[in-house]
Amino acid sequence: MGKKRKTLVCMAFSMVVSANVNFVEAGAAAAPTPMPEGTAPVKDKVPAGKTEAYNQFRQLAGQGKYDEALAILHDVYKLDSLSSVKVAMMLDNRDQARQIIDKLLVKYPPTGQADRAGLHEYAVQLGRNKYYGESVAILQGVYAANPNDSVVAGDYAVVLSWAGNHRAAVDVYEKRTTKNSPVYVLNSVGGSYYRLGQFQKAQQTYHEAVLAGDSQAKLWEAESYVRLGNFDAASKIHEDILAKDPKNIAVLRGKASMLMLSRKYRDAITVLDQASAVAANSPNAAELKKAIRYDVAIAYIRMGDESKAIEILKPYVEGSKTDVFMQADYVAVLRTYQDYPAAISIAKKLWPNYDNVPLFGLQAYADSYVRIGQVEKAIPIYEYILKRDPNANAAKAGLAFARLKAGKIAQGIQAYDELIAKDPTVADIAIDDAAYFYEHGFCEAGQQLFELVVRRYPHSVSYRQQYADALYNNEMPRSAYKQYEKLSKLQGGKVVGLTGMASSAVQVGDYSTAKASVSVLQEKYASNALALQGIKDWEGRQLGEVNVEGKYYRDYKGIETRSLELEAEQSLGGSYSVLSKIGREEITDRSENPKQSTVLNSRSVGIQYKGMKSEVQAWYDYYLNDGSFSGYTANYKYHFDDRVTMGVEASRSPLKDVQALRPSLLGITGGRIMTDNYAFTTSILASKKDKFDVGITRSFYSDENQVNNYSLSWTRNLLKKDKRTIDFVVEGSQLHFSQRSDLYESPTIRDTYGAGLIEKWDYAKHYWEGRVIAEWGRDRPEATDFSPYARLEYGYKFSPVKSITAAVEYGARTNRAKNSSDMHFGHRMYEVLGHLSW
Repeated sequence: MGKKRKTLVCMAFSMVVSANVNFVEAGAAAAPTPMPEGTAPVKDKVPAGKTEAYNQFRQLAGQGKYDEALAILHDVYKLDSLSSVKVAMMLDNRDQARQIIDKLLVKYPPTGQADRAGLHEYAVQLGRNKYYGESVAILQGVYAANPNDSVVAGDYAVVLSWAGNHRAAVDVYEKRTTKNSPVYVLNSVGGSYYRLGQFQKAQQTYHEAVLAGDSQAKLWEAESYVRLGNFDAASKIHEDILAKDPKNIAVLRGKASMLMLSRKYRDAITVLDQASAVAANSPNAAELKKAIRYDVAIAYIRMGDESKAIEILKPYVEGSKTDVFMQADYVAVLRTYQDYPAAISIAKKLWPNYDNVPLFGLQAYADSYVRIGQVEKAIPIYEYILKRDPNANAAKAGLAFARLKAGKIAQGIQAYDELIAKDPTVADIAIDDAAYFYEHGFCEAGQQLFELVVRRYPHSVSYRQQYADALYNNEMPRSAYKQYEKLSKLQGGKVVGLTGMASSAVQVGDYSTAKASVSVLQEKYASNALALQGIKDWEGRQLGEVNVEGKYYRDYKGIETRSLELEAEQSLGGSYSVLSKIGREEITDRSENPKQSTVLNSRSVGIQYKGMKSEVQAWYDYYLNDGSFSGYTANYKYHFDDRVTMGVEASRSPLKDVQALRPSLLGITGGRIMTDNYAFTTSILASKKDKFDVGITRSFYSDENQVNNYSLSWTRNLLKKDKRTIDFVVEGSQLHFSQRSDLYESPTIRDTYGAGLIEKWDYAKHYWEGRVIAEWGRDRPEATDFSPYARLEYGYKFSPVKSITAAVEYGARTNRAKNSSDMHFGHRMYEVLGHLSW
């Protein structure tokens, strides 16, 4: 998929930026007018004689036993609802306090008027002191006990607005039984309508406040007109105010807001400069100029000049001369500017706790963590946002993405599912996120997210095709084939499905399956442009190849091997191929005096089958070495999918050792040593970063020796960027011999284990690959020796069908058998491989 993706985190941040700009452009309209100040304290001391009750309550609450804690307060000590709430507020853990208050007012709802009035007053005071969650919990209980109380309904709507829960605020307001509301309620609810984008209702609500005598609401009504696109009505209000007060800074800022919405950002900055000049003579000049500079920064953000906005905001934020909204905007603009480390650093410094931080700032903070890959740190921030505003879709979107990336698959999928259920357009974003997860190695997350979307929209050709394309592009042709097959059965998906099936089957090598799809394309859709790719892949399939390899090897024991091998493959049509191989291997043992050597010639023919699930190879081997003899190899591989493959193999071959091939050289009677081998292998691609290989081999030697070989390797991709790839590999093996043999130097147990790095630079026509491996090994009961080695490989492509590869490898080792920890020669190897295909 070549298009630029917009992930759910990007979508989430666009929601946040939109909400932030709404807040700024609305000016004071976004902030509710406070209610008259009360005198009730936020927290009380423990009532006289109730210390024991409080201690028991605190202990049970700390253990999460909320029902038992409430029973002590209400049943044992007979505290009324208000007193119980105040005791809950004495807890240090605010989450516990909120949960207890919720349970308290459901289990023991306030009944008398005095009880409700006391709770009401206390909740309002909590709200003024920014204990929004606790205030909302209390007012919810009071409102539920008497929904016809218009004063409670109005105050409940205001506190919900303060808490940022604007949808709930307007729902409560619209259900009120008395239509005449106080000005402070109208202004708060107007701000909630504004934030929800319901500008017509915002204008009407502010107009009610104007008719009730609140002149300040005129400006907010003008801002609503601006967002409705009725600039004439907004300008008339501005001019009316300026006619009476030409230096009204709020109106000048309002005009600038209108110009910003008209995308006249330079003109808006000019008006703001005028406002700044007027502010210079005001008693609170510093604060006003700071606010105006803040508006100028927002104008630059809208222009896309984030660097200028950062330049304006930075002195205020870093000098601690700013309020929390400006801090939040600074973090948000740093995130937009993609300076994620700076956004995180500033947020950590300024916000030791999040209670008073605007949600859009916290959203930018969490998103920055996601962008640098620290999703575990982002998740609790998103979760906190949702505690304050359960309807914060931006946080839900970010949390869904972060959970999946963190490996919390079930929770992440549930979050995506809920988002799609509420807004079907999120499915488009989810599909792109799924492709992102595949491309970045989070295969399980990508698969589960794709499955969620196609399960919800099983008849969507687009979603099914994007799923199949993502699998194909990420080298998972077997899984892609399944999805293309399902796509071919959908209305409108026949051609693209068959094309994908053909291309996927060709990539696997299952030409019989590919031919079935191509035949339909050629017969019915030969002129269709979509079908051409599948037909092209079929016609360009590899029909055969030949590889020629020469190798030289020598180790510290004096064993020297020179080999030359030619191997060819030719398709017979369909999924079958014929195989052939010719080899010559000269083995020399220079440790003997005089040196001993032998030559092993081989001729092999075989047949191969490749299917979508299965691969089979069968070889007949004919050997020449001091006479002729034969062997065989038969192996079977089963692909559960593109990530898990299991294989079994049976073979009979000679033991490639000078003395084992020709025991007569040592005066030993008897024929050469032959081995019957039975192997089981498993390869697991756990993700695009992790691959595991496991092997178990059981061998029976003709001299009655028996060998068990266990091997395990893990390859972890550390870097894949542009042309460069770095992998970390860990590997180990252990061979158990039933008996020791001096003939071919078999120990009781042979251990080998090591770890290292593989780095590859891949260019269009050639590549370099280097590896450095630190290896340890021993033939028990000998001591363990350190035997590191390095390998350098170079490959060059003359054309897509012709290439050559050359490699050199050198190893060193200690010699503990001779009490030497110095590094000595271990082995060296040279390889050349030529490849030709057609």
